[in-house]
Amino acid sequence: GVKDGQSISLKSIYPNPASAITCIPVESFQNEEVEVQLKNMLGQTVEVIFKGEIPSGEKNIFLFANNYNSGVYFVEIKTKAGNLSQKLIIR
Repeated sequence: GVKDGQSISLKSIYPNPASAITCIPVESFQNEEVEVQLKNMLGQTVEVIFKGEIPSGEKNIFLFANNYNSGVYFVEIKTKAGNLSQKLIIR
C-alpha cells in the first residue's frame, strides 16, 4: 500500500517461491527515481536489479531467480520517500 507520502506501491512478487523468471510489479503515481535491490538475510545487497526513473503507472521489473542460490531474500525498493521491501524465496 501507500503510506507517508509514498508514491510507489510494491505489489505481490510472483511466482514466490521463485525458480526462474520472477516478476516484481511496481505501481507508481508519478515519475519516480528508484533503486530496486535484491538483499540476502543479512541485509547485504546481492544485486541492484533496477536503477533509474520509472514512469507513473504500472511497471514490471524482472529478476532471473536461477542466477542466485536458493534461500530467503528481500526485494527492496528505495525511493526518496522511503523504502519498501518484500520477502522472496528462491528455490
